[in-house]
Order: sequence, then C-alpha cells, then structure tokens
Amino acid sequence: MRTLIYLLILSIATPVLAETTQHPIWGGFEYKWTKHPHRFSLVASRFEEGKHLMGVKIGACPPDTASYKVPYQMLSPTNGLVIKRGTIRLETRGSINKWQSATETENNLLSTDQNANAVVILNGFRVRSRQVDLSKTGRSCNLKGKAAVWALTMATGCKKKACSEWDSGWHFSGIDIGVSAIRGKDQSFGVKATVGIKPADSPDEVNGGDCRCHGANWPTSIATAHKIEIDYMILTNSAGQLTAKGFVMADNIQRTTHWKLQKKLSVSGQPGFNSATAGLTRFAMDIGGGRYPEPGRYVREMGFRILGFDYKKKTGQAEIVTKAFFSNVSELPHWWVGKARVEGMLIQFKNTTPLKHHLLEGEVSKENQQRLPLAP
Repeated sequence: MRTLIYLLILSIATPVLAETTQHPIWGGFEYKWTKHPHRFSLVASRFEEGKHLMGVKIGACPPDTASYKVPYQMLSPTNGLVIKRGTIRLETRGSINKWQSATETENNLLSTDQNANAVVILNGFRVRSRQVDLSKTGRSCNLKGKAAVWALTMATGCKKKACSEWDSGWHFSGIDIGVSAIRGKDQSFGVKATVGIKPADSPDEVNGGDCRCHGANWPTSIATAHKIEIDYMILTNSAGQLTAKGFVMADNIQRTTHWKLQKKLSVSGQPGFNSATAGLTRFAMDIGGGRYPEPGRYVREMGFRILGFDYKKKTGQAEIVTKAFFSNVSELPHWWVGKARVEGMLIQFKNTTPLKHHLLEGEVSKENQQRLPLAP
C-alpha cells in the first residue's frame, strides 16, 4: 500500500448476499459524455436486486448526457457450483496529485473441503468523491481579461459564477480496483479487495490557474476524500468441476488525447471442460505528463471491459477480446501519457453450465443515475 500523509482508511465488509436462481457476471463498463468532458466525481456500475445501476455525475455546469454499455452474463449454479456475492466498502483521504490506497480482507466467507477450487471476480463498483463547499476556500473565480477562458465558458453554456458552484469531483489521474481470492488454514475462502485513487489538479485555467476556484489553487488544508464500494463474486466447486486461468492485458500509453486498446488474448485452459466464461479481477490506469505540470484530466470517455469471448471445449482454449480506452477530447484538450492494465480469469466448468450473454445500453442525464432491469 502506498504511504500517504493525511491518509485515512475505513473499510467495512457487508454480509454476503443470499443465493438466487441466477447471478449476473459483470463484464466491465464504458461510458462517454455527449457534449463535453467532465470531472470524475461519481462513477458506478453494479447490480442491485435484479437491476443494473449506472451512475455518473457532473458539477453544476454544463448540462450533459452520458451514454454507457455494460456487458454481463446470467449464470445459474448447477452441478455443485456455489456462488456468493458481496460488497466491501472502503474510504480514502489524501492530498491532491498523490495516490490514495486502501486494502481490506474479508475472511471465512465460504468453507469447503481441501480439494475445492475458488475463483473471485469483480462484480461491479462505485467510486464517489466527497462534496466540497468551495466558498469556504476563500477563492474567487476571476475570468476578466481571459479571452480563451471566456470563449470556452460561453461555448459550454456556463455563466461566470458556475466555477464557484462546482462542488464535487476531481480531475482524473488514476484508478486501480481489484479483487483476489484468499484461502485460510481451515479450508475457508475469503476476498481481498484493493483500491487506488489519484485525484489531481486541473490542467487549465477554467478550473484552476487563473480561475482560482480550486485546481492549481487547492488550499493545502483541503484533502480529497472518496468512498469506494467493490462488489465481488465467489465461485466454488470441487477441483474436478471448476478451474480457472488468469489473463492480463497491459499497455504503455504514448502522447495522446484519445487512447484505445483492443486486444484478443489466447488463454490455454484445461481440455475437456464443457463450458466456460470470463470475468474481470482488476482494472487500472495511471496518467500524467503533458504541457502543464498538473497531471489531472477531464474525462470525455472511459472504459474497461470484455468485448468478445470464444471457447473450444475440446482443447480448453479461449479467445478473449478485451477493450480499454480513455479520452479527454474537448474544446481545450491536453495531451497525456500513462499506462493501463486489465486482468481477469478464464473460468471453466466441467459440466455444461447455462450461460446467457447480454449487453446493457443506456443514458444517464441530470438524475446522475439509471437503473435498468436485467434480462433473464
């Protein structure tokens, strides 16, 4: 865990949810703002009582709509397969432009015999920043004489006072969310959840610099705080019925304002397992650089997801297409460099296991969230 002055971590594990007939397997997420890029104040993609919740939020201005896609599969526990779902909650607090990290372990979630296998995958998440009353910072928004800034303010439909009204969010610089399985001495299985958040300074005058609302002028007394919820799924069965193999997609990102990586991965599993699927265990991105010393960027679009899956049961070979992307394209874009990583698991079932693939598509606007029912 990265060491950080002012770091405060509070984590609480919620009880495991009760079994249901079918369970959704989360395949990642992607979203894109229609008109302008925005700060990263709330992002959520998770399942709640037969529905999927997608949440994104902007500040006071400008109004916008985010379109999104979330792939998922419906899995039924058969042939001795046991499925448990739950949530681990964490909080972080720390200085701007630095990583905030937290780790929490929840033990003894499932007890099995010594020959059992267990697989843990991500099943959704939510990241929410603490709202800040900027009027208490003693800063004021001064756009006088700034022609470029004023032009952008008018183009986005914001009034000059909007800067001081923006009350939440941070400029994106990094995120790292993951889960892994742990095994106790008593043959029990648990989950280890880790999170890294890197809130950052504004790259331009609109939200920092000469605007003097925050960004480059954050008072040192104000720390950024985040509440994170990591949803997980545990699958267990005997070793002869369930097995898994990890995969990784990683990339070093060169100078750009719009990065996308789509890659087909060949994963060699165990031959003779009749059914298979794939789930994510980690997604991460770390960006910085550029013309300005501040590393933060607005988000125009972002995504980490499984795009395609093909499995041959005779050989146990799977082709898994993964996709990750990030863009800050806008009226005043700033280039950046960085690195990204997606990790996951090929999960194989010995017996034929029902799996139904679905893709949710929707839009989030002024309500900040949308709930859509899951297909059976």
